[in-house]
Amino acid sequence: MSIVRTALKEAAWVFVLSRLTILIVSYVSVALLPLIGQSAPVTCIHGIHNPCLFAWYHWDAMAYVTVAYQGYSFTPHVAFFPLWPLLIHFGGLLLGGYFPLSYYLAGLLLANVC
Repeated sequence: MSIVRTALKEAAWVFVLSRLTILIVSYVSVALLPLIGQSAPVTCIHGIHNPCLFAWYHWDAMAYVTVAYQGYSFTPHVAFFPLWPLLIHFGGLLLGGYFPLSYYLAGLLLANVC
């Protein structure tokens, strides 16, 4: 049992350290690099439109949040396996489900847990 406990502690330590590293890299990149269309970097204190929070809202994340929030729409040449948007949808409903932000946060939480 102590071997399992030691392995779980080590895995938890690696998980926490990797998440902290990702958060620090996100914060530093947003703090040092200006956003597109701006001449100076911004701070991470911007309320609901927080650039540090939305640093990961790119590429497929936007499509998954749209599918989770609005459902599938006809888009030729694009297909997603429905399990991930379905999990995000249920997580978004647990977080309120009224705005796409709740689905985005659910996706972030699920991506970091899974």
